[in-house]
Amino acid sequence: MVHVDGDGRLEIVAVTSQNGAPVIALFRGDGTLKRTIPITGGNFAAGVLADMNQDGIPEIVLTLSDPNLSESMTLSVSVLTGLGATLPGWPVQLPRASLFNWTSPVVGDVDGDGLPEIVIVAHGALHVLKHDGMMVAGFPKIIDRLNNFNDGRQPGAVIADIDNDGRNDIIVTALYWDGVPGYFNKIWVYDLNGPANHGPIEWGHYMEGPHHRAYYETGKNLPNHAYLSAQVRGAGTIVSNIAGIDCGADCIELYPKGTTVTLTATASGTGVFAGWTGACSGQPNPCTVTVQKFTRHGDGRGDV
Repeated sequence: MVHVDGDGRLEIVAVTSQNGAPVIALFRGDGTLKRTIPITGGNFAAGVLADMNQDGIPEIVLTLSDPNLSESMTLSVSVLTGLGATLPGWPVQLPRASLFNWTSPVVGDVDGDGLPEIVIVAHGALHVLKHDGMMVAGFPKIIDRLNNFNDGRQPGAVIADIDNDGRNDIIVTALYWDGVPGYFNKIWVYDLNGPANHGPIEWGHYMEGPHHRAYYETGKNLPNHAYLSAQVRGAGTIVSNIAGIDCGADCIELYPKGTTVTLTATASGTGVFAGWTGACSGQPNPCTVTVQKFTRHGDGRGDV
């Protein structure tokens, strides 16, 4: 679950079909459908979540294949917001280097500019795309005997600082073996150098990280700020003493880390306040929270 549209409510992001066409489906926490986003420009191949514009709210990164199921198939990468808008510079079609193959992308700063790059193995080559869709200098890099069309997908790349020098490295493993010794399960590691301290990793492994949670924590890589979100269950409002949250309409706000926020729940009509869950659990109304990382205040239960 993750925030992808900035409304303060968690969504489950899935890819499905609607009337025979592929769509991104956003489901609320209770399982009801919130909205669908049409997928255009090709068939869905893979998708990850990453904050490409560094506002703390992740975007949806998609790889798309054309409908021509053959070795001449092409692959493109697109970046969408949770409201369905395509970010400037996207989509990008990947140049062909060899027979068709592809992996799920990973995202993180690998060139030291402080901004995320999309790393993907496709067409027998390693591609590294900057946040605006431009290819990083020196890429794509041909990696001999990664795969061929008949073998299907190979393991995806991984982003990690494996030598603890402050720079994120790219790790790629080979799957295909054509009888040449030394290439089956071979590992390549690339260090693009740059400044001593690279920026953060957004989605560094298949299904996000080593635990494969497929979860993106809102604002996780913001250095000085964090999000506070609220949710009303039933009829009523939750308002912050510092401008920003007036939920139900506005249920999420970005605050400097360390900010203490007071939240007041007010029932409407004949409703009554039933209590808090989450970060405010066990507190009276109003409650206070200190924002250090993404914090859900805990829903007002019952009629608030």
